[in-house]
Amino acid sequence: MGLGFLSLGMAYIGVVVPGIPFSIFLVFAAYCFAKSSKRMHDWLYNHKYFGPFLTNWTQKSVFPTKGKYAMILVMSSSLLFLWFTTENIKAVAWSGGFMFLVAVWAWKFPGSVAEWELRKKESDRIKAVKSGLDKIGVKATEEEDGLTIVGKSSNALEPMPIDSFHDHRIAMSFLISSIGIGKPVKVMDTDNISTSFPQFIELAGKIGMHIHEA
Repeated sequence: MGLGFLSLGMAYIGVVVPGIPFSIFLVFAAYCFAKSSKRMHDWLYNHKYFGPFLTNWTQKSVFPTKGKYAMILVMSSSLLFLWFTTENIKAVAWSGGFMFLVAVWAWKFPGSVAEWELRKKESDRIKAVKSGLDKIGVKATEEEDGLTIVGKSSNALEPMPIDSFHDHRIAMSFLISSIGIGKPVKVMDTDNISTSFPQFIELAGKIGMHIHEA
């Protein structure tokens, strides 16, 4: 429990003192209290400010993008301060290396719940849709939390087999895309459609689609 209170104290300090990674200490405090004090653990998760951050982190590994930028800004300022106030080059180098590793670690995680749903839930849906659009001749640019779709290429080739990445939403979306491009589309791994939307093929037939299971 002592480590939990120490980490929580460091998290509070990190809110106002540059260079101290608030989020890391807060997550570690929650971990310690989960092992030692249900009361403190529940208090953290019900906290007005700490609660939403910890809930999103625990359930979806979400590290808010604003928090990432703020952390990098604070660490950069701290490193700059060290550079001008100390002659110990090794201390500056070690501090800079540590801050760099923290930034890289934080950037691996989705920056919002929406990004988590698009990037981590079941499949990386942005990458999957981009891959499918490429194969039906539609130009699109992948963004952090979405796609910029330019449109259909004038010299589009015959559609190639599309990987659904075992995601029923991706599979159904590209089966429906055959209406727009006016050509047959082959989608791989569509078995999960029958589980999530068993009436899909029947309803698709009513709007003129002809879906054949291979």
